[in-house]
Amino acid sequence: MLKSQEGKQLSQQISGTLFSEADSTTIPFANIHIKGTTLGTHSNEEGLFSFKFQMRDTDDTVVNSSIGYEDLELLVSNLISQESDYYLIPEKGMLKEVLVKPTNDTLSAIVGRAIKRIPFNYPRRAFLLKGFYREMVVKNKNYVRLLEAAVSVQDNGFDVPYSRLKIRLDELKKSEDYIDYSFYKEIYKLLFGGDENNLYKSFEFDFIRAYNSEDKYRFLVGIYNRFDFELDSVIQSNNELIYVLNFYSPTFHIGGLQTSGKTYINANDFGIVKLEYNHYFIPVEDSDEIRFKNQEDLFLNNIYRQSVVTYRKIGRKYYLSYIKWKKPVKGAWQTETEDGESAVQFYDAAFYVTDVKTRRRDFRRIRNKETIAIDQDLFKVKKPYNEDFWNNFNSVIIDPKLEKAKADIEQLDAN
Repeated sequence: MLKSQEGKQLSQQISGTLFSEADSTTIPFANIHIKGTTLGTHSNEEGLFSFKFQMRDTDDTVVNSSIGYEDLELLVSNLISQESDYYLIPEKGMLKEVLVKPTNDTLSAIVGRAIKRIPFNYPRRAFLLKGFYREMVVKNKNYVRLLEAAVSVQDNGFDVPYSRLKIRLDELKKSEDYIDYSFYKEIYKLLFGGDENNLYKSFEFDFIRAYNSEDKYRFLVGIYNRFDFELDSVIQSNNELIYVLNFYSPTFHIGGLQTSGKTYINANDFGIVKLEYNHYFIPVEDSDEIRFKNQEDLFLNNIYRQSVVTYRKIGRKYYLSYIKWKKPVKGAWQTETEDGESAVQFYDAAFYVTDVKTRRRDFRRIRNKETIAIDQDLFKVKKPYNEDFWNNFNSVIIDPKLEKAKADIEQLDAN
């Protein structure tokens, strides 16, 4: 475990895989952090994680947490092996009957209450997120672009539109760009200087945070007003009850382009801790969606857009934990391969929060000159590769897709 010594602090690293004690399945996207701090990381899709941190004293404790599981606390001084398997105990599930008459109206009322509680449950003052951004582009089953960045995000509170976020690009590493753009997209890039800024776009998928002065929380309000609900389950997490509600379009059974998802709401304070969103195509013979006729493999099992956003409670407020999203490449969502076959290209991206500064006095404001433009293409940014930084950065490094992405791009480089 001991890596190096600087002054009175020891540099530590803990790695491993998180499993459910109930059935030994892996636990994806769990939060791993130092108890009593906001510094942390996440497990990946297969439950793997690697966490680097500075040990302050012998009582430092690593906390592994995930919705629906009891927290697993590990005293750093007792950790012998640098890499191990760790098992989380599932919280006891609650019966659906805990809700009185769980009708669609009852469930809709829960969502309505959660929306009304947003100004009370989420920060309205400035705070700073430190995080890791990874963006991969897939063409059919092969990766054609990879970008990773360490970023700082200044959010001035939930009363301010997300378009006014200040994002500083601290470090960057990227591959060559092998996206197959359409002719019109190539002309656009030539005239206007590149692709869109997908790091900023990531926050558009945070439908909990999405606020503007004209349409407050328009997406959530739209779900509340137009969608149908059903109770999936009521689970325990950290001794609190969480309502898990399914939502879907009223025309879901008709087919065509439809929306569905899940929202996880704290039964105590009605804070939304997680929101899953799917926008996808259900093929039917009489569908009016002409654009998507015969496109049963639009991408990712018919998913057109997909996102997951999770929040973690720090003190009395909820702060972003991570955003994951997938969507077609704008201007290049569908091209043709050399043999004339259809080729679908889409982004697979995520922003993981590694630290949160909740108090204004604990961080320096991001200056305007440090902020990347909302329309600035990150692949056009020139920043030297900082090997020392990346070797010590607390990022979600372990990703089973990452090695394939590197191999695919290396092959394209060789060609």
